[in-house]
Amino acid sequence: MTDRTPPFHDGDRIRLIGMVDDPAPVPPGTEGTVTGEPTFFEGSWDVPVRWDNGRTLSMVVPPDSATKIRCRHRDDGRGRCIDCGAFID
Repeated sequence: MTDRTPPFHDGDRIRLIGMVDDPAPVPPGTEGTVTGEPTFFEGSWDVPVRWDNGRTLSMVVPPDSATKIRCRHRDDGRGRCIDCGAFID
């Protein structure tokens, strides 16, 4: 039985460990931001991600994998983080 708890949530910062079946995968180690709530379908989670290299490609977990990381809060010039949307002091 597959765990029905989403691996990540909207706004989480992640670092990719690997994409298994994608013909043009995002490189391992690439960081990105989850851009919506993951959806569960046929035993896997579809996790929408905006990668810092400019790509927008979902992960399918499993078999893809990533780890949650702490956001470094890059200022958008208006006091908000461009990655996670948090207010920056």
